[in-house]
Amino acid sequence: MSHSIILGRRWLIKASGAGLAAAALPVACSSSKQESSGIVDLKGDSGAASEADSGMPATGQDSGTVTAPQDSGTVVQPQDSGGSGPEDSSTSGPTDTGTAAPDTSPPPPACTTNSNTLVVPVSQVSGGPSIMMDSRYSDPQCQGNEFYIISTGSGQYAAFSASCTHACCTIEIQGSSGHCPCHGASFDLATGAVTNGPAHNALPSIPVCTDGTNVYVQLA
Repeated sequence: MSHSIILGRRWLIKASGAGLAAAALPVACSSSKQESSGIVDLKGDSGAASEADSGMPATGQDSGTVTAPQDSGTVVQPQDSGGSGPEDSSTSGPTDTGTAAPDTSPPPPACTTNSNTLVVPVSQVSGGPSIMMDSRYSDPQCQGNEFYIISTGSGQYAAFSASCTHACCTIEIQGSSGHCPCHGASFDLATGAVTNGPAHNALPSIPVCTDGTNVYVQLA
């Protein structure tokens, strides 16, 4: 049995069972003769094809290398919106703008006055009604000049004639009632209504107006 071994580029050494016989012979065989004799040219022009046939990657191609993205040297920072964190929705009350709510209450009425208007401070009638006399007033039935002013509620006032509708006597104030000293008739001071006879008609009312500071009684 003999074996052929390639040493160098184109030198052939033959070995036999009896020993080694070296001969430096130039190889001038064709590719078909090389395949038959087992001689492979490792440095020839067909080396690239031999690499491709053997399953190895071609020179310069690295199939296991991952190309990293180029670093431009610029670090992009996330934009800062100025907030310190997520919005806190735990606030229980509305934002205080420091502005007081507008006053929606209606303004006080503008009370008209003329030469027949009597102006009385609220403080003067807040303690209870009392009989007054003014020549500018005349009872429609009795022509008496007596009347009274009474508070009928918070910021509300009324005025009535003090002449009894039975016999024109001037009534006397007794608590919340007006009592006639002549025949015993009585009236509700807040409404002027009759509460006891012999009178049948309520006390005549007098127009009033107030602005919260004064009571304006229109006497005529």
